Amino acid sequence: MKRVVISRKGFDSSTGKKPPRASPIFKNGSIFSIPVHIDNETPHSFKEVSYAGINAYDAIKHVYSNCRKQVYSENDACHYDPNLSTKPGLFGQQGSDQRELEKGSVSEGDLFLFFGWFKTYEFKDYFKNLDCHHLFGWLQIGSIVQGTNKIKIFCEERNIKHPHSYGSWTKNTLYIANNHLESHYGVLRNKGSGLFPETNEKLVLSEQENKRKSMWKMPEKYFLEIGESLCADEMFSVPNSRGPRNWFNSRQLTIDTHVGNWQEMVLNSEEYPSIEKWAFDLIKEFGTR
Repeated sequence: MKRVVISRKGFDSSTGKKPPRASPIFKNGSIFSIPVHIDNETPHSFKEVSYAGINAYDAIKHVYSNCRKQVYSENDACHYDPNLSTKPGLFGQQGSDQRELEKGSVSEGDLFLFFGWFKTYEFKDYFKNLDCHHLFGWLQIGSIVQGTNKIKIFCEERNIKHPHSYGSWTKNTLYIANNHLESHYGVLRNKGSGLFPETNEKLVLSEQENKRKSMWKMPEKYFLEIGESLCADEMFSVPNSRGPRNWFNSRQLTIDTHVGNWQEMVLNSEEYPSIEKWAFDLIKEFGTR
C-alpha cells in the first residue's frame, strides 16, 4: 500500500439542488452518504439506492424535513458511486480528477478512504450535534478497468449496474476492490471494501473546536512524527494539486482543505507508513461489510 487517497463524495454544498444539505447523522448514530443528483444517463434513481438498512430517498426526506416542499423526487437520477455495499466494492473516476490519481501514481493495492459532509438534524441530550467532514467508507484497489467500452463489458458480464458504464466520460476508470484488506499491519478478511455505518469521533475529520468543517485535525498518534519531520508536506503525493497540498500545519497537525473544489487527496503512505496504520486501525475498529 503506497498511497492512501482521501476522496470526497456524496451530498455537498457545491452539488445538487438548492438549498444544499449534508448527508445525515441519525439520532441513533447511524450515517448514510446520499449520492449526488445527476442529469446524465445513469442506472439509478434515489428510490432504488439502499444500503445498511437505509433508503436514499428516505434519507433525503429526513434532511429536507423542515422544507415545505421536497426538493428532490424519488425518481430523480443519482450518481451512486462509490458502491461499497456490493462485493466487490466499486468506484469510478474520470476527467481531471482521474488525472490527479494518475499524477499520484495510484494503483493496485492502494486505499481509498471516502468522506463527505455530514450533519445531525435531530439529536438528544446525550448525542453530540455535528456539522463536519466525516469518513463513511473505504476501498482497497484490487484491479483497475480503463475506458468506457471495457467498463461496460466488465459490468455486463457480471450483471452490475454502475454509472461509469453509462453515458460518455473522459479518462473513464473503474476501481474494483480487493476481497480482503491487505496491509503491512495485517490482513482483514472480507474487508477489501466496506462502510463505516455509525458516527464516531475518530471518523470525524473536522476540527471541532473552531467549528470549521474544512479544517481537519489529524490524530496525534499517527501524524505527530510526520509533523515533526523536516519535509512533512511531502506526505502529499501530487505536486501542484487542486487539492490541499502544502496546507498541512505541522505544529497543530491540521490540514486546511478550503482550497477550492477538489475530490482526491493522495497521501504517500510508502514514505509515511503511519498514514497506512491510521487507515488500517480505523477499518479494523469501525468497518463493516
